[in-house]
Amino acid sequence: MIGNIPQLWPKLSKSIFKEKNRLLLDRIKELSTELCEWLGRKWFICSHYDADGLSSAGILAKLLLKSKSSFVCRILTNLTTEDVRAVSSVKSDVYVFLDLGSSEITSIRNYIKGKVFVIDHHQIPTVIGEPKGISVLSPELLGLNGGEVGCTSVLSGLLAYFAFKDPYYLKLGLVGAVGDLQNGPKNSVNDYLIRAGIKEGVVSRYKTFTFFKLIDSPIHKGICWNFDPYIPGLTGEEDVVISLLTSANIRLKEGDRWRKIKELSEEEKSRIVEKIIEFITRSKSITVKTSDFLRTVHEFKDERDEMLLTAENFSSLLNACGRMNREDLAIAISIGFRDRKLLEKARKVMEERRMMIKEQIKALRGREREHDGILIIDGRGVVKERFTGSLATIYSLSPALKDKIVVVMTESSKEELKISARTSKTVTSKGLNLGRILNKLARIYGGVGGGHAVAAGATIKLRGRDYERTKREIIDVIIKEMKRVEGKS
Repeated sequence: MIGNIPQLWPKLSKSIFKEKNRLLLDRIKELSTELCEWLGRKWFICSHYDADGLSSAGILAKLLLKSKSSFVCRILTNLTTEDVRAVSSVKSDVYVFLDLGSSEITSIRNYIKGKVFVIDHHQIPTVIGEPKGISVLSPELLGLNGGEVGCTSVLSGLLAYFAFKDPYYLKLGLVGAVGDLQNGPKNSVNDYLIRAGIKEGVVSRYKTFTFFKLIDSPIHKGICWNFDPYIPGLTGEEDVVISLLTSANIRLKEGDRWRKIKELSEEEKSRIVEKIIEFITRSKSITVKTSDFLRTVHEFKDERDEMLLTAENFSSLLNACGRMNREDLAIAISIGFRDRKLLEKARKVMEERRMMIKEQIKALRGREREHDGILIIDGRGVVKERFTGSLATIYSLSPALKDKIVVVMTESSKEELKISARTSKTVTSKGLNLGRILNKLARIYGGVGGGHAVAAGATIKLRGRDYERTKREIIDVIIKEMKRVEGKS
């Protein structure tokens, strides 16, 4: 049984928030100098498979190539003690853990012989100093919420930028931040990175409705395959989208050519938004406002391919490669390779991932169970292990599930229960902390878990235990914790 889990981050005043981010920026500059002292040696990079982890790995790989340093890069679903042991068996001078490592500081200290950098933004389960030989860079150590600011790509991007003054690193840092749903609150390190990118002339930003983020896509495809927000019955359904656009009197073709989203007039966009909101409210009987769908788009002025034209598109590409076990493509593109054949392979991976998500969502219909403000989605036999996080995020972005907890579960090929959970800041402001809950559950049942208050994951070892019973026990813990923070228990 999990005891009370306090809220980790009291609301900071603007002045304290600014000061803590200034201290984090100073720490990044300090570590940038230290990191450069190790260039020219043998490096081992260990990173996560999502957009944040892959862009971070790309940043470091590009930096090492530029400095003619040899390196090996390994991408993981999560980091376990067994993984740390495996990494320690590879002889290297420097080991870097990106977007993972916070939960395994003790194992890293015990097994890794050599210089170690841990660059991560996830919650650290126990209070640590900086162990000998390990340089830790984390917003959490300064009392900042790593779920909101200072994701790994932002930290890595600024590290590399301070070392080489190449603005490309700022772009990649932004790609990972967008993939991790981190914006740039004023006076944060994220804000510093974005403003530096704008000053360098590689980034521009503007607000638009989320439905029009995929600016270089055909209108119907850009709306159909935009999962922010996920609209049941519309997202992923091209025929339904085309019908809706037709009813809004939107001309989809110019001769034989499909019109693109960037060609829409403001008046046409207004008609589309009106129809989509009408669709949402009619099908789900909920109230939404047009302002609910305003998002900031970050455009890259030096990219030509539509997949890389915005940070939003670029992050979707990296996520697709990570989920489809094509990390090689993600790393190569992140480093800066733009070979036409390489990009075509990546485009094919994106299409395959879109179809897999559509098929999995379709197969999950009827499997959703809502209980005490928690949507429980059992994906056993349907959801692939690397897709639980994507699906949890997609469902949580649906207007119909605002301020609920979304939990997606599946069973991996290794007889493990894989869990991904998402919720909103409204829920976590009451004291709920998904990262702490899943970390403690993983330690109780055996496995690894953690993340942030609003987004977390865990891999639970079944070890002969019944899947259904274990699932119920885990859900019961989350429900009890939800009731506790709401004062119902």
